[in-house]
Amino acid sequence: CRFSLLLNNVKVIRILGFVYMPDSLWRLRDTGCVRLCRPLFLLLLVSHWTACLLCCLGGYRHSVQQLGHDAYKTRFQGTSSQDEGFEVNGRVSLYLTVLIEACYMMTGMLDNPVGDGSPREKNFGALLIVVIGGPLGCLGIASIISTIVREQSLRYALEMRHNENRAFVKKALENLAIPKELQRRVYSLHYYQRLSHDKEALSVLFKDDNLNPNLESALRVYLYHSSVLGSTYSK
Repeated sequence: CRFSLLLNNVKVIRILGFVYMPDSLWRLRDTGCVRLCRPLFLLLLVSHWTACLLCCLGGYRHSVQQLGHDAYKTRFQGTSSQDEGFEVNGRVSLYLTVLIEACYMMTGMLDNPVGDGSPREKNFGALLIVVIGGPLGCLGIASIISTIVREQSLRYALEMRHNENRAFVKKALENLAIPKELQRRVYSLHYYQRLSHDKEALSVLFKDDNLNPNLESALRVYLYHSSVLGSTYSK
């Protein structure tokens, strides 16, 4: 029975197929929300799998066989001091306990790695899981942080480019001793370009290597069709 439970835990790896979307969903796959949620979902999935291994090899299964699930019951306390709340099932409380330990292990923040005072105490299987899962968790949390930083950089890439250009323009205007009123007109032009037809974004869009001739023609027809139809030559 122990080996069959361990094999079932190994089968959980097949759920990783839900993390990577097929090519037919490329529009959804390239959104920032999906890119941010993917590592978080992967963290919860790996934490669940690690919790299953801890239950199987980390001493929790043996502890439940000795003490029963009632020993792990918890109480959900109410908002007032007179409200006694209600008891939470021992199975649910035990799963959340193991899941929290697994999640903190996979993020490199497990404060009790040897399991003193817990079912993991003096359990060699739990020590092996902690030894393997701890360093892997550090790599996982580093990947999550890098994903968040990359998404923030992509989100504010255009704003950062504008701020850099504005800093260069400001330094050039100061070196040339341009009057304040004329400087304000230059800043107003840059602010207008940022709000309406952004020069940086348009220059990137209409680069030769970003569009083929057919797409470029279609975009120009859409952008200038009203001007062409409203001209005197088309009447």
